[in-house]
Amino acid sequence: MTGSATIGAVTGPTADNAANPTLKLGTLPAVALAAAPTRTEGNVNPLRLNLAGDVAVTLDAEAVVLGAGTAEIGKLAAGVANIGDVDVLTLPALVAGSANIGDVDVLTIAAGDNNIGNVDIVTVPALIASSAIIGDVSLVPRTTGGLSFFKTIDLDETEEEIKATAGQVYGFHVFNMTAAPLFFKAYNATAATVVVGTTVPDITLPIPGNNDSDGGGFVATFPQGLAFGTAITIACTTGVADADAGAPAANACVALVTYK
Repeated sequence: MTGSATIGAVTGPTADNAANPTLKLGTLPAVALAAAPTRTEGNVNPLRLNLAGDVAVTLDAEAVVLGAGTAEIGKLAAGVANIGDVDVLTLPALVAGSANIGDVDVLTIAAGDNNIGNVDIVTVPALIASSAIIGDVSLVPRTTGGLSFFKTIDLDETEEEIKATAGQVYGFHVFNMTAAPLFFKAYNATAATVVVGTTVPDITLPIPGNNDSDGGGFVATFPQGLAFGTAITIACTTGVADADAGAPAANACVALVTYK
């Protein structure tokens, strides 16, 4: 140890003879190690080896400083490296919309029981006014957006156009004010292209006769709608045949059609 090493007392033989002249050694004073040399940057010192021949390095309670951004402890084997718990103090800001933390492997998740924890919804997108429906699917009365309707009190062999473009029919309400049956006919065509008695109707329905002067008829509704891809045109004749063009009496056939 520096400054306090003592070898102890050394005493020689005391017999006086020719082979061993008298030699007396007294107690040696304490032998102190020289003070540690002063070293400066760039000094060259010999390396100390241990008995195994390896270079022995002693850190004198001084911290080893690694250069910022270039420190390399060594290579860690992929998949088995464990350097202990690492506390992340600060994460750099992530650029909105382009952040990539790394590859994330998603394993198989059982259907129906997935749970990824609490999810906070920060912003809910705006809903379009008057058309958004969330959850409640019951019929709710509205003041706008309902069906359109067409009414005639004298439907006969002259075609009447309800809609000149494609649409859907949701209901026929047709009544016969005469004793004899009449026949309601609907065409997926514009009035300009329909000739009753020549153009084949797409729908033909009988209208029962009036037995008690209160009128007879039928009501047919179609919740999903009947599609008319070109236009919606209607007529009424006294005969069932596609080629029939018999004219009912005035105001004999009254009709209401709901459509969109």
